[in-house]
Amino acid sequence: MSRIPKVLLVAAPLLLLPAAVPAQASFDSIAAHLKPGQHVRVHASGGPRLEGRFAAFTTAPPVFEITVGETVQSVRVADSLWVRGSATVTGLVVGAAVFGVAGAIVVPSLCTGEVCNSGALTFASAGVGALLGAAIGSGIHHWRLRYPSPPAAVGLVPLPGVRLGIAVLLQSPARAR
Repeated sequence: MSRIPKVLLVAAPLLLLPAAVPAQASFDSIAAHLKPGQHVRVHASGGPRLEGRFAAFTTAPPVFEITVGETVQSVRVADSLWVRGSATVTGLVVGAAVFGVAGAIVVPSLCTGEVCNSGALTFASAGVGALLGAAIGSGIHHWRLRYPSPPAAVGLVPLPGVRLGIAVLLQSPARAR
């Protein structure tokens, strides 16, 4: 067996691995990069899931504020943080590609004569496709998990009266619902 196929046998599986595996960031670092007004979903530890607009984040003490309706809710500890995004860029790229290819196929067959510039018309059709795709993509929303909940945790849980208890929390993976 030659040297090149041996190298390919070793190198080929490496191509299947991701280029970079992002480290899990802390809740504080994720919240610090949010912009006021972004649509977010937060599951407060031991509390409800809140959905609304991001209002503010303070670091000392760490408090995440979210506007739900007309009220501002404060979250000190969160299991998960989801941010709503849109498919505007994806729509722009797909629209430009589809209309650009269609323009490159159709325009030369329709364009005859010295006045007609098929390259400019193809470029214009790609531009129209990009605008149309971006408009459609901006209406398509999805949730992205920015801060995942840990699979297990140990914490203090308030009990009735003025008492605290220790709890072991086992959670299933968080899902946007």
